[in-house]
Parts: sequence; structure tokens; C-alpha cells
Amino acid sequence: MNSPRFFFLCLAAFAVSVLSAQAVEVRMPGVSKTAEDTLIVALKLGDGIGSTIVELEDDRRVFLAFQADTIAVFKNGEAIDHRSYRDFKWQSQDLEALSLELEAKYPIAKLDIPDATLSAAQWFVVNGDGVVAPNHPYATWIGEAIYLPRYFAF
Repeated sequence: MNSPRFFFLCLAAFAVSVLSAQAVEVRMPGVSKTAEDTLIVALKLGDGIGSTIVELEDDRRVFLAFQADTIAVFKNGEAIDHRSYRDFKWQSQDLEALSLELEAKYPIAKLDIPDATLSAAQWFVVNGDGVVAPNHPYATWIGEAIYLPRYFAF
């Protein structure tokens, strides 16, 4: 293998290893947050099995178009719930790994999860009246269930 090609291959491998060790950041344009809103971020961070169902506190369900393995929930800019899908069920995780920055343009969710590689993301809001995804352009409501057919793939 010639020297420049080998150098760039090593450089690319190093960049991937450095990027995978950093925090995952998800910028969410189009999300207008008020104090009463709860922001829910569903992510696919690993290569294992996830769930297409996000269960809310009041037993309502949001159906996703991908298998999320991490759920982060924020209210008033603070993390209030962090779940990972392991052993075929959602399990609570440490809230210390989560943070939310409320910038002027949009919120930025940060997750400090080692070796995480983001491959899919979807977010939605539950407003102060309990309405799920009230301004989501592609949401479909069927009774108490909500289906979000589109997501962001990375």
C-alpha cells in the first residue's frame, strides 16, 4: 500500500474512533419549547435490537418508524427520564448522561454515552394540555395512539 493512502486510512480510522467517544448531539429545528412542554427524543445509538414503541406516562403509545434504543425526556430544560432498550424491555438509566441546551434557534439534546453511534432520531413534544406531537407535520393519530412515519437517518 502506498504511503499517502495508508496515512489517510489511518487518519480516517482515528477520526471515527475519536468521534465515537464524544457525546452525541441532536439539534432539533422546528421545536418551539414552552415551560409546560415535555420534549421526548428517541434515538438509535447502537446496532442491537430496539423498540418502535415509546410508552408515555399515561399509558399512551407513540409508534416510531425505526427501532429506538434510547429515550431522553426533558421538561423545563432538565432531563427527567432516560431509558435504554435492553433485554427486550425499556430500562431506566442515569440522568447525568443527559443535558439540553435551549438555544435561540432550536434545542440541542446532548447524551454522554461512550461509543455511541447515532443512526436514527425522532423527537416530539407533549404540550401542557397533554396533546402529543401537536404541531408534528406527519403525525397520524388513531385513538390514543400516535404514529410518526418519518425520522432522521444518519
